[in-house]
Amino acid sequence: WEEHGFDVATMGFISPNDLSRRLEDGAFINVLDVRGDAQWETGAISGAAHVIAGHVANRLDEVPDASHPLAIVCNTGFQSTVVGSVLARHGYGDLFNVTGGMSAWIQNGLPLNPHEPQPVD
Repeated sequence: WEEHGFDVATMGFISPNDLSRRLEDGAFINVLDVRGDAQWETGAISGAAHVIAGHVANRLDEVPDASHPLAIVCNTGFQSTVVGSVLARHGYGDLFNVTGGMSAWIQNGLPLNPHEPQPVD
């Protein structure tokens, strides 16, 4: 890829515990949850925006702005990597994949903000 002159981008990683501490300390970091609706409704990181992974490219107006670091979380960490690539192509820079996703967040006993199911239009 690099030999052919194509750009290479990287995305940082942040552990669930480190993200939780940063959020508790009031750090300027946004969270984007890209899980499906059913997973989202079981609970999420407080203050997280929610856009399903496959919809991110068409719903960029719902993604937190790029003026602060953005932690992307899915269930295990795979989809958030893909979403990070999409966001990087749209000018987002300071991106972090939440290591292990919400599965790791829950395993570490970190707080969840419960959500009520939303009516479908």
